[in-house]
Amino acid sequence: MEIRQPNPQDLEAVKRLWSSCFEKEEEPFFQWFFSNRYRAENALGAFDDGRLLAALHIAPYTVRLRGSDMSAGYLMGVGTFARYRQRGCMTALLTAVLAEMRRRGEWISILLPRLPSIYTRHGWEICYHTFKYSLQTKDLKTAEKVNGWRQAQFPGDMLLLDSIYRQYMQPYHAYVLRDIENWQGLLTENHGEGGQVYLLEICGVAYGYVICIFSGDILLIKEMAYISGEAREQVLSFIGLQAHSASKVEWNLPMGDPAYLHFTDERSGIILYPFTSGRIVDVVQALSLYKPPVGMIYIGFTEV
Repeated sequence: MEIRQPNPQDLEAVKRLWSSCFEKEEEPFFQWFFSNRYRAENALGAFDDGRLLAALHIAPYTVRLRGSDMSAGYLMGVGTFARYRQRGCMTALLTAVLAEMRRRGEWISILLPRLPSIYTRHGWEICYHTFKYSLQTKDLKTAEKVNGWRQAQFPGDMLLLDSIYRQYMQPYHAYVLRDIENWQGLLTENHGEGGQVYLLEICGVAYGYVICIFSGDILLIKEMAYISGEAREQVLSFIGLQAHSASKVEWNLPMGDPAYLHFTDERSGIILYPFTSGRIVDVVQALSLYKPPVGMIYIGFTEV
């Protein structure tokens, strides 16, 4: 088995693998990813006599972790053709990707696992949970009208969305600092799937946003963010209004977000959900970038 970056002639095999494991070729994210984001230098494949068996992709991100900005390798598209599974392809790839991330100076790695147990045995542990909401429409507050909302314009409102996102995420750890390309990917995928982006803006000040899409009779909130408790109430009221034709509404929020206090009678629709897996790629390098809060006792270390 050979582990290497795909060559240009391997691209069609890489696409077939992605389509067999994840989005189909006609789906918006597939089209966007291979048209705009795919780079052979960010991929690794397991090959046998030139045939692609398995592959993964390393998306470079900057992650803010406890006040420090760190380069991170976000693993995505980790898959093996069905007929080549149980041959150790993924073990070999995940071993190789750690060496590759060290070479690139990406000292931490994150991923959103479908099956966390697959990655646990390779050193990626669940490190962040979210509250996952799955509520009946009747459980949401409704309002005949909500003021200040409009559809966000793309790309004109991207900086407003990013400002709200950064303010909302500021109390949390290990969140991605999005750049223009990250926002383009998120919004392009959502638009291609028929989703909408709504912006709460009053007197020229942006207070919150909602990125959503209908899936059958379920309203999926792919992301929401707001800069204050008052804005959170307006966001939840807006979602209730949008969900009038849905049977259920679903979304995820960080554990520190007190939105659950709005639904104390619907606790059964809110569960703790294992969301992000992570792994330190190089402990010494990662700790060298960590800046402890002023006043914290810090014990130095020496590499041995």
